[in-house]
Amino acid sequence: MKITAIAMSSLILLSFISYLSSYAEPVKGLLLVDVKSWVNERPTHQGLTLKIYNVTSDVPMDVVPSSNPYEISLPLGHRYKVEVYAGGMYADVGFVDLGKNQKLDLTIPIPGSVLFTATYSDGGLPLEGASVFLRSADGSYRYWTNSTTDQAGNTIRFWVQPTVLESEYYVAEVSLDEGLSYVYSPITVDPGLPQDIKIITPWPKVIDQLITVSVYDSEKKVSGLGKNLAVELYDRNGELVGTSKVNHKGDANFYNLKVGTYDFRAVSLDGNKTKEWGSTKVTLSGRTDPIQIFTKTYESNESYLVSNDSIEIPIANSTVAEPTTEIPSSPIPQWIRSVANWWSKGQISDAEFLKAIEYLVNNNVISIQHLQSG
Repeated sequence: MKITAIAMSSLILLSFISYLSSYAEPVKGLLLVDVKSWVNERPTHQGLTLKIYNVTSDVPMDVVPSSNPYEISLPLGHRYKVEVYAGGMYADVGFVDLGKNQKLDLTIPIPGSVLFTATYSDGGLPLEGASVFLRSADGSYRYWTNSTTDQAGNTIRFWVQPTVLESEYYVAEVSLDEGLSYVYSPITVDPGLPQDIKIITPWPKVIDQLITVSVYDSEKKVSGLGKNLAVELYDRNGELVGTSKVNHKGDANFYNLKVGTYDFRAVSLDGNKTKEWGSTKVTLSGRTDPIQIFTKTYESNESYLVSNDSIEIPIANSTVAEPTTEIPSSPIPQWIRSVANWWSKGQISDAEFLKAIEYLVNNNVISIQHLQSG
């Protein structure tokens, strides 16, 4: 009975020791990973990543080395698989049974290179001033700098790690600004070999369409009849690149525009300084629907609203003047001068011009007697 008690006590003690040891810190050793190229040169640690697997687990420990070679502390008595990635691309793999401090040599292939030529969609004309960047398909790596295309549409030559696995590739993105970009892929790279790739973007060099900009106040168009109203066009750098007067239908027109992002601003040019009524920013990549600008406020003593694309003659808010036999000091308002100018150029019909004259007669701005007397 006494022996049995001693045996039981020993068994309990051994179980307790085993329980404690299961929570004790495992004994570790050092694994020295040395990465070299095919020509036995040691590359910089920048851009290198190690994935370390205990062969009994599918979950890796990701390590970003701070030096090359790199020391890693790992529990002894296990078999490890170590993969090395360069620039986001798989490069090599090695296995080690860690029973003591050991060294593992890994080799990465020498880089290949890519030079891109970006062109417009029409005729392969070179696309100058576009920004091109290169990244891995999974987004884990991006080339250290962008490249701006020159007059021939060429980028710098990108030196990157080869794509060893069939599932890996690079992606190039061509961008003119924040609102206009084109993605080209897949791009594969061979070790040590240069290649040139032509990227044909979907953008024309010049948009072969008249770009119409309509100015609105609430739900109706604002006519330029008798009003020095225009739409100014600014490029992505804030530079004024064009101005178009708003016609009697409330439209301004632009043509021969390049693709890109523009700021369209409706402005009044009356008085000593320009007054902005409203604006809109639009990215033009080809053919587009008419652009609309809605005014922030509309301050005027007269109504210049267009209905059903026909002219509405301004209606004065003030009371109609009493008939007079005196010739006004300024008998012809500025807006009727503009109407006459449009009529002389064939921009409005005879009926529209006569309607403007009729307005002057009906409101005693001019009289038949004055016209007859010359």
